[in-house]
Amino acid sequence: TATGNITGGNLITGGVLSVSGTNQSSIAGNLAMNSKNITGLADPVNNQDAATKAYVDSVATGNKH
Repeated sequence: TATGNITGGNLITGGVLSVSGTNQSSIAGNLAMNSKNITGLADPVNNQDAATKAYVDSVATGNKH
């Protein structure tokens, strides 16, 4: 396990990247998912939040959360 900051470089891992803490984490560039899925996404709260397909489908059919 390694901890610390990375500045001005790339982080390459063949395993799991875990980010934790009490503040928001952010990405200051593009994030290529390489045809992988984003999982464990919560229902949207703010206008710019991501939404799951299930959430969008339920709103489109009138079953609002």
